[in-house]
Amino acid sequence: MTGNEYTPLEAMSYRKSNELVSAKYKSTLLENQLLAIALTRIESKANDSNAPLYARLYPNELKQLVGDPTHIYSRLNVVAKAMTGHTIVLEDHKGNFKAMSIVTNADYEDGVLTIRLNNDLRNHILGLEKRYTTLELSIMTGFRRDSSFRLYEILKSNIYKAKNKKDRKVELEYNLSELRFMIGLCNADDVQVRAERNRMGNDIDWDVLYEKLDKKDKIYERWSELERNVLRPAKEELDQKGDITFSYYGIRQGRKIKRVHFTVCPNEPKESKTIRARKEVLEQQQMRSSFSGEEEKAFLHKYTGHNNLTESDLLHLCSLSDGKIDLVESAIDAADHAGHITNYMGWLISYIKSGGYHQTEVLNGSHEESVMVSHIQQSSRKDDVAEKVWERIKEKDDFPLFQAFLSDNGLTVDELETVYSCNRRNKIYFSWKQKKEVPF
Repeated sequence: MTGNEYTPLEAMSYRKSNELVSAKYKSTLLENQLLAIALTRIESKANDSNAPLYARLYPNELKQLVGDPTHIYSRLNVVAKAMTGHTIVLEDHKGNFKAMSIVTNADYEDGVLTIRLNNDLRNHILGLEKRYTTLELSIMTGFRRDSSFRLYEILKSNIYKAKNKKDRKVELEYNLSELRFMIGLCNADDVQVRAERNRMGNDIDWDVLYEKLDKKDKIYERWSELERNVLRPAKEELDQKGDITFSYYGIRQGRKIKRVHFTVCPNEPKESKTIRARKEVLEQQQMRSSFSGEEEKAFLHKYTGHNNLTESDLLHLCSLSDGKIDLVESAIDAADHAGHITNYMGWLISYIKSGGYHQTEVLNGSHEESVMVSHIQQSSRKDDVAEKVWERIKEKDDFPLFQAFLSDNGLTVDELETVYSCNRRNKIYFSWKQKKEVPF
């Protein structure tokens, strides 16, 4: 890889076709935010219609924008696997639809998350001239609930419909079941849903499709639950972080609320200082991402092949050091004089993360997980008890609601079990149950 083959985080915004914005799919907040960042990182060669749609993401950059900085490394490995398993349903508003994967490959290796997007999405993200929505990365990476992220995208894509250009208010109405699929509360790629939809042809009845879901897949089935756990929190978050906001009310048909009406209007976010700060982070990353200077070229030429270091390794080390080439060179020099090192790349990363403090030994394994060797004695009996408590928690009647809470915070149960210890998982659940601040 050479410096001009990819586009770094230099785009402060990205475009999605309105068809892609309104697509039905289920994914976590972290996956959606990583995809948003990836859309600003697509390699410049993608302008060639035959070139694959690749994007490379670096944890050191990501942890400043999304997720829990402490666990971003371990979560990326899980998310990389999950992203390839999602299917979206694209509609053309003429009754036709197409199901496809968003991400065909996602690999997390040597500290770099490489995402390959489905080539069928090319016309929905590149060269758009009409029916598209521009989304600001500084806003999209600030959301902390998946439903807020998706609802913002959907409502934002309709702001152009405002008849009164002065107040720019837009009135929108959605079938409630369809909206559930759109914001990811249920899976449009469910086997039974997909089969029924194929039978329907162009006349889609979203209420029927929703009823095809298993009971366990119907999160917030009652309007009061949906309003309390999705719509109100989303409105509050958009008030704080979005350049649009909304009001809403449910529309009854018979005894049940079947549709929801939105009034969307521009907004001055209350967290405007935070958004500006995130823009500054993006701008700083843009400046640090350029490897076109003579100093950088000389550095890559000098150290590529040194102790089997690849150009990708060196770029990653520079990313970790915030572009401080002298710190990377210092790490390499210190490693060369340190004697036997079990994991060379891991040693360098440990050195750089410590700001130059000489780490003497690191664990075997992938270098992004390398840490100083420590001996922590834990009681196996306590671990066994914690594991049993967690298994009982998963059998509780309110566990589906807990899953929905996790999803709103960008986590799946699998990710929770991968990233957190049993004791921490149990604490997270009981804090949620007691309506306390959850210790993610």
